[in-house]
Amino acid sequence: MLVWPVVCGAEVASRTKAVGFGEGRLTVEVPDANWRNQLAAFTPRYLSSLNELLGSQMVSDLRFVVCDLKRPSADRMAGNSEIKNQKS
Repeated sequence: MLVWPVVCGAEVASRTKAVGFGEGRLTVEVPDANWRNQLAAFTPRYLSSLNELLGSQMVSDLRFVVCDLKRPSADRMAGNSEIKNQKS
C-alpha cells in the first residue's frame, strides 16, 4: 500500500488513500464518484506500474471506493460505494 503514492503521483495521492490489499486486490478510497470514474480509466496503467515496482504480478485488481476521507476509517468501512476494475 505504500507504493500507491509513487504510482499515482502526489496530486492523486493527496486526495486518495490505499486502505487494503488482499488476494491480489488493492482497495483505494476516493473522495467522490467523479474521482472513482477518472481513476478507473487509468487502471491498466496503475496495475502495470504497481507490478513493475513490486517486481512481480502481485496486484491483479484495483477497487476504488467512494468515501468521505475526513471521517475516521472505522466509520468509512460501514457505507462505501465501490467499483471493481479487473485487469483485461
